[in-house]
Amino acid sequence: MGNGILARLTVAVAALFCGIIAATCWIMLTDPKPVDFLSFWAAGRMVAEGAGAQIYDIEAHRAVERSVSAVGILPFPYPPPFALMLAAFGLLPFGLGFAAWVVLTGAFYVWAARPWMQDRIALAQPSVLVNGFIGQNAFLTSGFFLAGLHLLKTRPLMAGAVLGLLVIKPQLAVMLPVAMIAGRHWQAIAGGGFSAFLLLLVGLVTLGSASYAAFFQMLSTYTGFVAESRWPWRELASVYALLRYFGLAAGIAMSIHVAVAVVAAGMVWQSWRRDRPGKEAVLAAATLLGTPYLLTYDGVLLAVPVAWLLLAGSRTLAVLIWGFSLLSVVAVAGFYELPNLLSLGAIAALVACYVPQRAKEKAATPLSAAAPV
Repeated sequence: MGNGILARLTVAVAALFCGIIAATCWIMLTDPKPVDFLSFWAAGRMVAEGAGAQIYDIEAHRAVERSVSAVGILPFPYPPPFALMLAAFGLLPFGLGFAAWVVLTGAFYVWAARPWMQDRIALAQPSVLVNGFIGQNAFLTSGFFLAGLHLLKTRPLMAGAVLGLLVIKPQLAVMLPVAMIAGRHWQAIAGGGFSAFLLLLVGLVTLGSASYAAFFQMLSTYTGFVAESRWPWRELASVYALLRYFGLAAGIAMSIHVAVAVVAAGMVWQSWRRDRPGKEAVLAAATLLGTPYLLTYDGVLLAVPVAWLLLAGSRTLAVLIWGFSLLSVVAVAGFYELPNLLSLGAIAALVACYVPQRAKEKAATPLSAAAPV
């Protein structure tokens, strides 16, 4: 597939996804539906109205959701600081809040992605469609991830402060300490620790210690859902969920998941310790392999390895990984009964970005510097 054809295809896909998301925003403005953002909006509304301490009270939260829809869609399973970020959107009517959330976080994601890829590549990632369709937070978290990494070389303290904002979704920050320590980015570590601590402290002061206790209780409830197989496995996108879909016992599936995560962390460590080209793409792919609780919209981060592979001329691999992402979207949408394959896309992306750079490094090592046989 030539570069010109691929460019036109990505423009067409990006335009299609943006059109569908724009149509979704219009539907939410005119005839609101119970999508994931309803949980965010209800928590933001409660904070804005001075009831933030009750955001983890399922019945109180559901009552606010039902002011929009007869169906209370979801509890609020995020740390208190995220609820504070949502307060401004909670002040708006639901439909307008949804549109503002998707447009503003989407614009932030595209802006943060520009140092790494063209807009069309960022917007053509299939998980973008899911995230925009239900109003999830992957635009925001991916934006933090990309903006923080871009600032790392020029403003490391600020870079860490931006990356520390991922405390709102800590499962996506599991691999960051590995990369930062391996790369000796001590200022970034200090900045990340400070911003995460400050954000958590603001949440504590604003919403009270009881909100954190309730959050951890909510977290254990969600963990129980996964452990007790109460979640449809094709709705989850992790290695663990894929193995459980095929009937592996929970203990075996978790052991394999942990093994994959450890190998991925090792690849991140080597890439960042040796400052290899494409280390950011390795980190993005590994991030999606760290947590058992991963959903398809989090796959927005796969745009990073896809963009890197296209830049390196590996178009076939880039299209393959994009295809895994698309199949995960199709699975979640219920168009076929096969498993969610996003984790396979992440594994393919990790290997495709790591192995060639390691091979080049070994080939460039002088014989005298090699280990004795």
